[in-house]
Amino acid sequence: MSLPYVVIGNPENRRVTGFQEALLRSGRPEAHVVSWASLTQSLAPLETVPFEACLVRVDSWGESFEVERALLVRGVRAAARLGATVIPTRQAQTLFELRGRVWAPRQAHEGALSLLGDVHGVIARRAGWCALQGHAATVALFDKRATWAAYREAGLSVPDALWGLRSAEELAAAMAARGWTQAFVKLSCGSSASCLALVTRASDGALTVLTSLDVDGARRFNTLRVCTYTRPREVEDVLAFLFREGSHVERAVEKARLGEAWFDLRVLCIAGEPRFVVVRMSRFPITNLHLGGWRGSVEDVRRVCPAEQWDAALETCRRVAACHDTLHVGVDLCFERGFERHFVVEANAFGDLLPGLEVDGKDVYEVELDAADGWAAARR
Repeated sequence: MSLPYVVIGNPENRRVTGFQEALLRSGRPEAHVVSWASLTQSLAPLETVPFEACLVRVDSWGESFEVERALLVRGVRAAARLGATVIPTRQAQTLFELRGRVWAPRQAHEGALSLLGDVHGVIARRAGWCALQGHAATVALFDKRATWAAYREAGLSVPDALWGLRSAEELAAAMAARGWTQAFVKLSCGSSASCLALVTRASDGALTVLTSLDVDGARRFNTLRVCTYTRPREVEDVLAFLFREGSHVERAVEKARLGEAWFDLRVLCIAGEPRFVVVRMSRFPITNLHLGGWRGSVEDVRRVCPAEQWDAALETCRRVAACHDTLHVGVDLCFERGFERHFVVEANAFGDLLPGLEVDGKDVYEVELDAADGWAAARR
């Protein structure tokens, strides 16, 4: 008999509602939902859950301004120690929502790490509870620098990286020294292409930034359109902000194309196995679907990709999954132009929001449900 579920998430979010619907379709009772908003106030809603034994799904805290504001309050001291942007406690408590506004990413992330640690402390004290997303795995998957190092240590193919940069000038010099023409600058704690920047260096050393960050005076927004900055002052402002918040910088691999469009893959591994593949295509090297990308055809990729390279890429995804104590992990992977090599671009703790996909008539959440009991039993 399957154990009951506790879901920690934002109840109104489609991640939680989609998982609840999958439970009902599979003949299981609905999960007991504990909201992140309530946990920012007290751990009591989790501590008083009546189950002696259960499976705990720790889902994303994103897409809720109420939660973000509470995490900003919680993360003030840690952000100050790191030299990141700091919104003082009293100001953070009174922030109002502006759609897409970027406030202080590192501060919110440090607040999330603090709360996540407390939540997993409660889970660890309940002998019969099993978290489907391990604490250490979630922390690591929100640190692109840590996962890059772990994958490189495991012998996996990752793009070359740069460390310790603080300015556009330093980035330009480092790219020139290595012969790079393009580099990605990513918030190490970011997700969903938040504040992602693709930097191109011209032969004269000038930098152009293609980014999801829209700068409006002193305000910054994540936008659904890709913005381009070429003026030195604008380029410096964008990059200085990203470096201050803690960034991972890596060589931009020249991705393979289907027709005239660049593409990469989101591969969702469940219980260590690649089960779902999304082909993400775009007219830009930034392929995130909400930034103007679209889903391509796996069959089209298979027609142009050598079979041994495809099989090798899926084996790489298995090895990425093996690095993390979690039921599921979303692996972003790209093939180099010519399909001679592939690279792990990053991995995602909450990378299973893939609506509309099915395997053998089951969606992502139903496949996860089928795998969860066995995975949890093996882990225990």
